[in-house]
Amino acid sequence: RLTMLVAVLSVIALAAPIEPVLLEQMAQVKDGEKLGVMIVMTEQFDGENIIRTIKDKEQRWEVTVTGCKSLSARSQAGLLSELAKGEAAGLVAGVTSLWIVNAVYCEATPAVIRTVADRSDVWFVQWDKIPTENALGLGPATAAGTAAGDVLDGSFTVEWNVRKVKADSVWAVYGYPGEGVIVGDIDTGCDYTHPDLSDHMWTDANYPNHGWNFEQNNNNPMDAHGHGTHTCGTVAGDGTGGDTTGMAPSAQI
Repeated sequence: RLTMLVAVLSVIALAAPIEPVLLEQMAQVKDGEKLGVMIVMTEQFDGENIIRTIKDKEQRWEVTVTGCKSLSARSQAGLLSELAKGEAAGLVAGVTSLWIVNAVYCEATPAVIRTVADRSDVWFVQWDKIPTENALGLGPATAAGTAAGDVLDGSFTVEWNVRKVKADSVWAVYGYPGEGVIVGDIDTGCDYTHPDLSDHMWTDANYPNHGWNFEQNNNNPMDAHGHGTHTCGTVAGDGTGGDTTGMAPSAQI
């Protein structure tokens, strides 16, 4: 639940929507039946500001943990009070406050879910069961190397690993396919001629083959095993061969 939620937190920018797949489930359940949901609070901890302003690692960790716990305790109070009333009425169960991300998990009836989603302190409500591609319906994914908003033309299949963490929603909403980012892969090398990778391999005059082979002590890191190419594809495979496997398909390897 937490892994899926963290991914979603990066891509949502709307006020308290109910995830479409959750709406579908709400329409199918019987009266009084509960659904497991994540209720994400509007106010979220500004971790980037902490990184910018506090350089000491231990101090940064302490400020972050203390800040996240304090924020969740303060901002969730009203929601938890409302959920407690629903729990007493048998409409809510399993209420769990989360502080690493400012959210609350519970099982609730559709009526409660709708009421909760109308709260100004709630960012969005998500079904906790199945991660889905562009779960909140915020727009189509974009192919690597295209401008943000350009629609996939159907020749690309976004693989399950990308959909599971909703990386494709990050491409669609924020236009962040990894462009301008260089990722170092330390593995069995990389087949830098692979069609899903060849057009966005890191280049440098001193490294004509995009990296260094530490085993053979030469400048040809061609993959002789396959595993390194696989991991590079997980990072940045752009779908040229038909399947978009990469989390950041425009990043350089």
